[in-house]
Amino acid sequence: LFGVSPVMGNGAPPAPDPERAPPWRALEYMLANDRALANPHIADFVKDQQLLDRFRSDPNFNHWSKKCNIRKEITEAYGALWQIERCVPPEQQQTSPGGDCDKPHDSGEGLIFVDFCAGRGMLSIVLAHNFPKAKVLMVDCDAKIKLPHLNSMPTITHHLMDINGPTMAALVTKAVTDAKRACIIVGVHLCGDLSRRAIDLFSQSNARALVLCPCCLPRRRRHDVFGFHTKDQARGLKIEPHAMWCAALLGLVWERASASLLPEGMADAPRFAVDMRRDDDVEGPYATFLVARRKQVDEGDENEFVCQTVDAFQNLGVKDGPTKRGVVAGRKASSWRVVGPKVTLEGAN
Repeated sequence: LFGVSPVMGNGAPPAPDPERAPPWRALEYMLANDRALANPHIADFVKDQQLLDRFRSDPNFNHWSKKCNIRKEITEAYGALWQIERCVPPEQQQTSPGGDCDKPHDSGEGLIFVDFCAGRGMLSIVLAHNFPKAKVLMVDCDAKIKLPHLNSMPTITHHLMDINGPTMAALVTKAVTDAKRACIIVGVHLCGDLSRRAIDLFSQSNARALVLCPCCLPRRRRHDVFGFHTKDQARGLKIEPHAMWCAALLGLVWERASASLLPEGMADAPRFAVDMRRDDDVEGPYATFLVARRKQVDEGDENEFVCQTVDAFQNLGVKDGPTKRGVVAGRKASSWRVVGPKVTLEGAN
């Protein structure tokens, strides 16, 4: 009969063959793919035998091993990890009993990561594994997502919250206060206006750094919404719309965080470092990372764009006209106006 499973002569289903290998999951197919293993991010995941064994054998991770896009999720998480490691302040190096320094490995003690729109939390898993003593706050508003793997990750706490909600700022502020070493905000594939919201939460707090991977463009095309006419501007400049969106967010990071770093004096003035990098090893259409971090004057890092905002913002106190330079949006891209006094940064041409 159709739809009836085969049975033995006594009416009982056939006994399972103990020598038969279990069916392959998405994880096994990825590990058997030479092209996948050539990806540096996949290679880092495979080299970490402890994490790999957890995905293979831990029942709480079984749903992850079956996930068809696990390869893409891994490359996104490790791509973000590479950028996050640049922002983590150095930990005091441990010394072996013989007096020689062991291979540096950051335990994550005193660190708190806030993972916005985490989804199932691949990035949170990677952070919790690589920084075992750090706390990871996994934030998402989807109540239908099943998270059995959190039972095996005690340092991850899930917060069912909307980052546009009124309590989100309090959560970030508490994380910054509780972090004895640093609080780092991360967001991978934040859709539309959520990227701007993440930048606002970072600039309003005293978090150490922000690592952001923007996703799709805002859908609301109104002149009072940030990102208005992004597609029109990209068409005029003959560039890809997502690249234009990332460039707009980069400028917003600089403007918001620079305004929050006005020091009283020149001594020990903080600097704000921001840069944008594309990781071609991240699989998927969106692989651009915006990295912003607060740093002291004596800190340095090559290939970074560093904003020294002291003189420029102290000279904005004019009596007539607007006191801050900004942009007034128009009904179309050509109607935008720049208002306010001209600001010249020290050393600028």
